[in-house]
Amino acid sequence: MRIATFYRNLSIRIHGAFRLAGERLTERILNSSFAARALGVSAIGTLPATAHAAKVGDMISDWLSAVKEGVGFVTYIFLLMGVIGVGYGCKLIMDKSNDRADVKTSHIVVSLVGGAFLCMLWAIIEILVSTSGGSSSDIGKVRSF
Repeated sequence: MRIATFYRNLSIRIHGAFRLAGERLTERILNSSFAARALGVSAIGTLPATAHAAKVGDMISDWLSAVKEGVGFVTYIFLLMGVIGVGYGCKLIMDKSNDRADVKTSHIVVSLVGGAFLCMLWAIIEILVSTSGGSSSDIGKVRSF
């Protein structure tokens, strides 16, 4: 029970600090030009009106959704790194054809194979998710049967 009270009090304090900062910002905006006032009013309108205590279950589900989004982000990073690796391998091939002495064949092979492998990881994850009946937005989600 004490942990829940601690989190409730902490969230109320944080919210209060943001509201105080918002009120100070409002005072500054009212003393500024019209364009700055319009921008500030739209920004302050996005602040929540009331403080609320987050439940532990909500915090865990938010954390899990962040992990799921992180997995999707990492798969796209794999794809981007793979494409960059293959492109770098092609550049090394061009350098090797221009008789550059410091380019070894092993550098070319590692760059091309590594880039292709990273692209394959992305493709395998996408294919496995779609084969199991999902879409790319379902990556990292737990299915209940």
